[in-house]
Amino acid sequence: MNQPRFEYLLQRYKEDRLSASEWKEWLELAENEEYRSIIESDIEKFLVKPSLHESWDKEVEKNTWENILEGRIINKAEEDVSGIANFGKDGTQGPRGRISFRTLRGTFILVAAACIIVGFGIWWFRHSLLSSSDEEAPIPVILPGGAKGKLTLADGSRIVLDSAANRQLAEQGRTTIVKLADGRLAYHSPGGNAASGKTLFNKIETPRGGLYELSLPDGTRVWLNAASALRYPVEFSGPYREVELSGEAYFEVLARSNMPFKVVLKDWNVEVIGTHFDVKDYPGDRESYVTLVEGALRVNKAGSSLLLQPGQTAVTEGATDGWQLRNLLTRQAIAWKNDLFSFDKTPLPEVMQQLERWYNTRLECSQEAGKLMVTGWISRQEQLGEVLKMLEYTSGIHYSMRDTTITLDAGPVSQK
Repeated sequence: MNQPRFEYLLQRYKEDRLSASEWKEWLELAENEEYRSIIESDIEKFLVKPSLHESWDKEVEKNTWENILEGRIINKAEEDVSGIANFGKDGTQGPRGRISFRTLRGTFILVAAACIIVGFGIWWFRHSLLSSSDEEAPIPVILPGGAKGKLTLADGSRIVLDSAANRQLAEQGRTTIVKLADGRLAYHSPGGNAASGKTLFNKIETPRGGLYELSLPDGTRVWLNAASALRYPVEFSGPYREVELSGEAYFEVLARSNMPFKVVLKDWNVEVIGTHFDVKDYPGDRESYVTLVEGALRVNKAGSSLLLQPGQTAVTEGATDGWQLRNLLTRQAIAWKNDLFSFDKTPLPEVMQQLERWYNTRLECSQEAGKLMVTGWISRQEQLGEVLKMLEYTSGIHYSMRDTTITLDAGPVSQK
């Protein structure tokens, strides 16, 4: 147990200052039961002396933590939980509207989020404080997605990857395709110049509720998110290493200065030499994103281009619109790769899209619920019902299920 290191990472986590490597280390340590008491102790400091936190003001202290300590929220969780959650469409509370998103983020949200990662995998804080709440509605048992994919070879034959054995699967020209012991798909090429003749292409597709990891012929690693497809040559040749993507993928590109790597989307492309980045371009989504984690990349569209620096996210909308830089936490953009859902003032319809793709189910929401923003993190390995409970407690969203369709609605905010 390395307590000083964990306390250091915890402090940097609450200050939102973790680097990419520190974030990975933090996730691993926070899952260790040995460190749970440190997180619990940190929460208790806020419960007993919340004013010690520099961003905590008397208004929030009076209307939130005093209610908790006096048992009002504990005894009437669903009625009085608005002191903790129930964000409105502008990111603040509903009609009682005293707690802003930024205040919550600086205090309760950051600490509670740390607890999500611990072994429970879901809001320890909610389970601890709200254990005496009224009986909840039945939760649909819908399991999370997993490693699922289908590989289409150059001749059109297909291999179901999740059921295939860990062995050599096929040969494509000079390239051997192997499913490794960890389930990852790997391409082994003899190197040198690609053989002359027709270029052979493979395509890997993930269904809703699936994801898959593979290593391309050049050693580049790709994580393919749910409902996505990647088409690529079994050997790279020519001026570019070019692949085609639909959906979302995270790339760790092996540097090769004499042959840049290019990701081609429907209306735009990304050009890099060696870097780590996430690309999201689902058919039907209003916006497309690319987030740079490290290195450098250029996005090109309709005759215009934009050079990104690490930590920046470029957003585009439509076939001809240009690029906009948007503040989006890197860890939020790549949370799915780390097996997490991460929401930070995320519109509910966008949250629903992520849930539908991962759980392979259908969600609907009322017009009022569609205005809500969601903040919170939770493991993607939780059943859908646990995620819906998180939404209920953090955003005042009620849910019901009929057949295979789940409907989300904005719950009423209690008045005293």
